[in-house]
Amino acid sequence: MKKIIEKIINKNNYPQLNSIISELVTNEDIPKSIRKKISVCILEIVQNNYIHNNNEDLIVQIFINKTIKIVFIHKISGENYLKLKNQIQGINSFSFEKLKNIKIKNIISHSNKKSTGNGLIQCRIKSENPIILEKLTEDSDFIKLSLILDFNYDNNI
Repeated sequence: MKKIIEKIINKNNYPQLNSIISELVTNEDIPKSIRKKISVCILEIVQNNYIHNNNEDLIVQIFINKTIKIVFIHKISGENYLKLKNQIQGINSFSFEKLKNIKIKNIISHSNKKSTGNGLIQCRIKSENPIILEKLTEDSDFIKLSLILDFNYDNNI
């Protein structure tokens, strides 16, 4: 697996977020057909990190082999880890049709809320693969984890 790029995203470089995302996806190894999908998912995860994780640093790595793998590495509290783990398990258990229906229902029924919870649903739909959550390290206050999205593509194009 070949790592093609790594970026740290945090509150200090949010004003440059558009150019950071462009730099992450503008690579000859990433097919144009999935650049937009990857961009949407990176933006969703950055937004989730901003809202739910006190602006902790978020490391974004992109690897390419038979898939394009986007790895997000950050630290969260143990309580937030359990919520995230349960949410991802639920999202991964649904069919794409069910996820699309949930997304629409969330938009309609939670229009006055700050967040509808559709970010991870969107990432699952865009990547067309299960979301992977791996615990890397744990101390008394935080869990360092990686959230992984795999994007299939035909690398013979």
